Amino acid sequence: MQSGPPTSVYRRPVDSWVAGFVGEANLLPGTTRAGTAGTALGPIPLAEPPSGEGTPVTVLVRPEQIGLGPAPDGRAGVRVTVTDLRFHGRDWRLTLHVEGRSGDPDGGTTVLATLPGTAHLAVGDTVDIHCTGLAHHWPAPAPAHEDSVLDLVPGPPD
Repeated sequence: MQSGPPTSVYRRPVDSWVAGFVGEANLLPGTTRAGTAGTALGPIPLAEPPSGEGTPVTVLVRPEQIGLGPAPDGRAGVRVTVTDLRFHGRDWRLTLHVEGRSGDPDGGTTVLATLPGTAHLAVGDTVDIHCTGLAHHWPAPAPAHEDSVLDLVPGPPD
């Protein structure tokens, strides 16, 4: 069971089921190192300290945490291909494919992104992306409890 203000539940869901229930979620496998998780999207800074170096984790990246180009802090962007995009008024909802490494059995990673409606992209375009902000994580594999219960209570945003 998870109880708390909606912003807390959205940013720090107790498990992957809750993460998906309260909004779209990119769940990426990664490995911890120096306060970040190495993922298909590159190193992502973690909101909470990891339990140890080299620990396998599942990282939650919300679609609105994806930005175009290199990261503002100087981290390089990751090259992706736009595989689908849909205009939603003030936003674009994009499906992006990150090419897998040589020998990767699944052929890469798919992520969802939300970009401003002013973005000019088309299916097939290749662009660089980065993650903004801090990401929540769980020990891998991400727990997904079928008996998860939500109780959203009024409270100040965190």
